[in-house]
Amino acid sequence: MNSSLGLNDYQLLASRSDRTRNKGNGFDLPVLGLVGEVGSLLSEVKKRQRDFAAIVGYKQTVLEELGDSLWYLAIIADHADIKLATLAGSDNGSDLAFSALQPQHTLPMNTPSAQFEKTLLRLTAATGELASTVDTSHGDIPLLQGRLAGVLSRLVQVANESDVLLEEAARANLRKTEDRWPQERVYPPLFDQDFPPDEQLPRTLEIDIYVSIGVQKSPLIGVQF
Repeated sequence: MNSSLGLNDYQLLASRSDRTRNKGNGFDLPVLGLVGEVGSLLSEVKKRQRDFAAIVGYKQTVLEELGDSLWYLAIIADHADIKLATLAGSDNGSDLAFSALQPQHTLPMNTPSAQFEKTLLRLTAATGELASTVDTSHGDIPLLQGRLAGVLSRLVQVANESDVLLEEAARANLRKTEDRWPQERVYPPLFDQDFPPDEQLPRTLEIDIYVSIGVQKSPLIGVQF
């Protein structure tokens, strides 16, 4: 892996794919997204316990859900002009490496433990407190910052207990969002570009659509692609 990714660097890169700003009060959509991702994580753990042998790719799913949760957390903080590193206790908002959040992490688990379940419930509670803050305490940035910090702390605990590096989840999330919303779209070459001109599909197409009015036909619209 390359040099450790910084929390503020991640937040900056994540914000490039943000499509929630200036919608609602600026917090509603990303908070709803965070609640949804935490719910998906809980659902995955429940299925893992119920049908242990039938669940394939459990760790990868946890990795993706953690990355998505982190994305929403970073976006909420960005809307409030709070640095992600500040939520992790960095002085003056100076950047902090993800590796500093998990200097050690536990051994892999074959099945979710009772402790892991409790950690997920605490994450759910922290997310609910954050949602309540956004809904009832607009403008109270110190309170919002404290609730965001609580969610981040629980995400780190979840990552530790599921044997996932939060940095790995963050990098995977950036790859996914960049694939969905690339900064520069690069299209593949046309499959017939090396064919002789008379064997290529036309590059433009003009369509005339007619509507019948009685016995007379008149052009309705012309479309060119």
